[in-house]
Amino acid sequence: MSVLMNRPKNMLDVYKLLPEGTPIQLINNEFYMSPALLFHLFEIVKNIFIQLNDHIITNKLGTVAFAPVDVYLGTKNAVQPDIMFIHKDRLDIIHPDGIYGAPI
Repeated sequence: MSVLMNRPKNMLDVYKLLPEGTPIQLINNEFYMSPALLFHLFEIVKNIFIQLNDHIITNKLGTVAFAPVDVYLGTKNAVQPDIMFIHKDRLDIIHPDGIYGAPI
């Protein structure tokens, strides 16, 4: 019933209605399925994250996150980068439902 009362106004609104964990990204107002990483790529991403995270924490530079975390870039794009760095001066782009803006 709440969906009918709060009809989606754009594709980003539709994206936010999807069940948590749906392997899909919104790119230029179109949905794209995102398959899970192959295991050897997962191992690479994991190792990059571990080393990057240690460096960021040691030097108090900000934070590092990894997929699946939604990154909202305007109203036509919602992506889940494998790894992202958010500088300490931009931590305000982090919200409970995702990251709003470019994670730099």
